[in-house]
Order: sequence, then structure tokens, then C-alpha cells
Amino acid sequence: MRKECRDYLGLPIKTPMDYWIKYWDYYIERLENDKERNLGLTGPRIILEALIAEVQFHNSTKNKEFFKVQINQWKKDDAAFSKLFLKEWNDLTQNHFDDDIKIQDCCSDIISKMNGGTYFDRLIECLNDAIVKTDKLDFDKKIIINRYSELLVSEFVANNFSLSDIRNLPKHLPEVICNEGREVLIAPDEYMGLKRESFDTEKEYYLAIENSIKNRNLTERLYEMKQYFHKERGNYTVIIEVKGIQGVLDCTIDDINIYSPLLKQYIKDDNHNWLETDTGADKRVLAAIPVENCIPNSAITIACNRLQSLLGLLTTHINPTLSLSYNKEYITVLKDGISIMSKGLPPMYKHKDEGWKKNRDYHLSIKPSEISSKLRTLNKMFSNNSNRNETFQILSSARYWYVKARETNISEDKLLFSWIAIEGICSIDNNAKEKIVITRDPNNTITAKDLNKIDLIVKITKAIIMKSLFYYEWLDNYFLFHDSVTNDNFYDIPQNVISCIGLDIKGGELIPCAAFINGLSKLEKSINDEIKKNEIHDLFTFYKNRKGFNEREQQLENDIRMLYFIRNMIVHNASFPQAIIDIYARKSLYIAGAIIKKLQSGYAETSMNLDDLLVDISNNYDSFLQNFESELQKIKSN
Repeated sequence: MRKECRDYLGLPIKTPMDYWIKYWDYYIERLENDKERNLGLTGPRIILEALIAEVQFHNSTKNKEFFKVQINQWKKDDAAFSKLFLKEWNDLTQNHFDDDIKIQDCCSDIISKMNGGTYFDRLIECLNDAIVKTDKLDFDKKIIINRYSELLVSEFVANNFSLSDIRNLPKHLPEVICNEGREVLIAPDEYMGLKRESFDTEKEYYLAIENSIKNRNLTERLYEMKQYFHKERGNYTVIIEVKGIQGVLDCTIDDINIYSPLLKQYIKDDNHNWLETDTGADKRVLAAIPVENCIPNSAITIACNRLQSLLGLLTTHINPTLSLSYNKEYITVLKDGISIMSKGLPPMYKHKDEGWKKNRDYHLSIKPSEISSKLRTLNKMFSNNSNRNETFQILSSARYWYVKARETNISEDKLLFSWIAIEGICSIDNNAKEKIVITRDPNNTITAKDLNKIDLIVKITKAIIMKSLFYYEWLDNYFLFHDSVTNDNFYDIPQNVISCIGLDIKGGELIPCAAFINGLSKLEKSINDEIKKNEIHDLFTFYKNRKGFNEREQQLENDIRMLYFIRNMIVHNASFPQAIIDIYARKSLYIAGAIIKKLQSGYAETSMNLDDLLVDISNNYDSFLQNFESELQKIKSN
């Protein structure tokens, strides 16, 4: 593999500290990925907050038990939580879990102590111990490093740090901006004990910072991360342009000032005041959003969320047909009237080429060959049911809400619209409901009489998604490694492994499913990327036996129940960390899309009504689970 490619990918990973630095970046990259479905923010704090809200707004015994099980698992997996809060949690669950007041008091007390930073500090200690305990980097050690990295990220998010602020913390603090070659581009006047005034040139100062960052040991990295978490927060004013409002006005709602620059100006910095002073300022309407107790990057995230909520409120009360939004291309953060950071570039610096745009739009437009199969499916739906029966109407309505969810940029709306689509589909009659049986294992069977709406959604979702995952989960991974082999083999996979698991097939040859799945353990041992080894290990576990499949199935069920809980919290206008809402909004969109796609194709092919379709899907999944071992054997032998 070329050295520059290896350096860019950070390969190979040689030490536990190298692994932690790479995993931290990888984890946040996945959190920010719109296509990620199997990952989320995690930790006991999130479950404690959910339990408080559950008691306040919904108070389902079943949900409370669900959250109790989650916390009890964290007692085992999180030494920091167990060290600090085990006694009070055990007292609550063993003696007072039937008392809602005590549940709220206990959970609130634990969260208050977490907010004081003692939990974060203990997590830092646990991560340090996990990294330095031995130099051996086996799978169990990586799991522990992963766990405490994820918990630390969750604590940062809970304390209003944006993911963009958090991402590079193991490498350097956000105040320093580096290019891909690790060269410093921007840095404050003082950083890590170095002062700009002590150097003859800026280049020398930046080079000293580069060397300091490069040579930091683990203790220094963790100490700076800890200091960054506890750093004094500032109060800022974020200026954002509002779209969809005209005229000269000045009004304040919920501390957000909607104003015209003709009447007032916030920006005192002449080098950054173009929003309020350039030739187009007289037609511009701006919003000044105060944000307290945070850091600048995070101030932008908080301000955008507050402004979006206000614009939604204005739309509802003034004119539901209005289209109010804000300009995301340029946002500036002020401290005492001076711009301390900006996001994006002013419009006058942006290159505009209408010819290029038209050419790009043409090439991005949908080609008939890409949608012909979907058009045929849609035609069957119309031709099979000239009267547009109830099933057709329900699926059309679900598709309508799904499209609205996909098109909105507001995560709360994305989640709610997706849930409307899912819930509408699963509102079946009692006769159909009685035919659906959920079986978790031979010793714990829930009968149809026990089913409620969320149980039904869980069953149908698992039946649709898990069966598809079983037959196709390996395929995306196969193509990833097949492409890597043909592109400089940057994972350094030995030739004998490449041949053994069929990564060297040529165009037109059958993809060797069995060879790839059976060779996953060899692939895991041979590649040079410890992060990818984790993914291969998870894939191997998924196809190893029923236990691995059940674990993924349970993860999906937990996601659905958490999704339903967050949906209820949004409806009750309860506060919840925005990053978590963003993640579950993406999950809800994925689930709704998978259900609608399956039902539409089934309806087009069979003309069955919706109730019968859902019963058929449920029964087929039950049959699949009953014959799981034989199905697993087939996929490993064909």
C-alpha cells in the first residue's frame, strides 16, 4: 500500500492509544452519518432522563421496567456508574421502584451529580486504565475502550458540546484547525503553554504547536480533554439570516430578536459586519439568538435549533402556508459584539456558475433505467385495484408521511412523520391482531392477547428488517473488502485469504456468499485496521449462531421502544438532547421506509389486503425463526 494512503487512513494501528484516537473519530463519524442505522449515543444518563420523563408523561409500568433493565445492564458494564451511584440505584430498585416520586428524586439526584462532572472524571480514569493496563490489543480490550469512549462522547453531548467540537479532541482541541497533513492553519494566541508572542513568526509558532500535538502522551491528551470539559463557558449572541420574512421590523419572542439592520445592529466588528451593512442589508431580516453557558461551535447548534422552533411557531400562528426558514450558508457568533467565529462563507465569496449548476442537475436527475422496476410495481398497484381499496389508501397515506419525513430538515418532524406512517400501517383490526404471535424464546412466549400497539410494531419491524439483514448483511461488507483489494489493498489482506474468501472474483462471476461468511475469522485476523476488525467480528457473531442473531434482534427492539418513547416526549414538549433526537429521527425514517417498501411490493404482487399481508409477514418470520438453524446452514454452504 502506498505510504500516503496508509498515513491518511492511520494504518496500521500499533498501540492501544492509536486505536483509541482512531476509534473516537470513527464513532463520531458514524453518529454524523445519515445512513447509519446500528449505532447511537449511549449511557446510563440517557436512560435515567428517559425514566424521569416516562414517569412524568406516560407512566407505563412496562416502559419503566424496560428502562430499569437497561440501567441494571449499565451497572455491570460501566465501572464509573457502579462506583459512584450503585448504592442509591440499588436502594431505589429494591425498595422504592413502585414510588414514582422516589424514582424522579433518585434519578434527578444522580443526574445532578453527573452534571457536576464527577462522573465524567471517573470515565476518564476508566478509559486511561483500559488503555494503559496492557499493550495487548485484543477484542475484549477494544470493547472496553469503545465503551468508555462512547460514554465520554455522550457526556460531552449532554453538556451542550457539538459533535464537531468533540470529534478531534484526542488529537487536539477545537481551537486549533489543521489540514489533512496535520499542519496547523489556525490557532489561538495561546495554546498548551505556548504563546504566539514568544515566537518571531507565526510559522514558527504553528510549527511548535504541531510538534507539541504530535508528541503528547496519553496522560496529556486525557488531561486536556478533562480541562476542556470543565472549561468556563461563555455567553454569546448568534446572528442568522431569516428567510421568508420581509420588511422593517424589530420584535423579540422568547429572547430571540427578529430585526432589520435598518433599525438596529449587533455586530461591532467592521471586518465582519457585512450582514448588517452591505448593499443588500436593507432587504435582510436577521435573528439575534442569545446562547448562554456553552462554547462557540455548540452555540451555533443550539441557536439554530431554537430559531427553527420559533419559526415553526410563527408559521402555525401567522399563516400555515408560510415557508419560514433560515440561511444555513453563513452564521456568525458574537461575544460583546465582536465576531469570534463564523460558519460558512459570505455570499460575495461564493463562486456561482449557472451553466455548471444546470449540468450538475441534469446528471443528478433520475434516469428511466433506475426507476423502471419501481414504475412497474406502482403500475401493478393501480391496475390490480381499480377501486383504490382501503389497503391502497393506507399505503398511499403512509408513503405521503414518509416522503414528508424524508424531505424535512427538522429532526422532530422527521421522527413524528415517520412514526405516523408506521402507526397508520400497524393499526389493524382485532381479528388480524389475534393471529399475530410474538415468540422470543421457548420459555417466554407473549400471546396475541398480550399484544399492544408497540408490541405489534416491534413484531412487524423485526419480521421485515431482520430477515432481510440475515440474507443480505454480508453483501455490503463483501463489496467493501472486494473494492479495497482492487484499490491498492490498503487493508493489507494476504493473497491466500483473498483467494480463500473469494475477494478475487472477476466481473460476471457469482459472489461467494458461503466462502466469505465462513472466512470472516480469517479476515479479522489478517487485516491491519483494528476498527474494521470490530465490524468483521460483529458480522461473524451475527452469522455464528442463533445467539448472535438474537442480540441484533434485541438491539432493534430496543431502538423501536426508545423511538416510541422519544416520540411521546416530543408530543409532550419535553426536552431531550438534540443529538439523540437526530439519531432516532434517522432510525425512524429507515424503519418506516423498510416497512412501506415491503408492504408495497407485497400488495402489488398479491393484491392481499393489509391485515392479511401483515399476518403473512408475521407467520413467515415465525417459520423462519423455527427453521433458523437450517437457514443458517444453507447460507453457509451455498
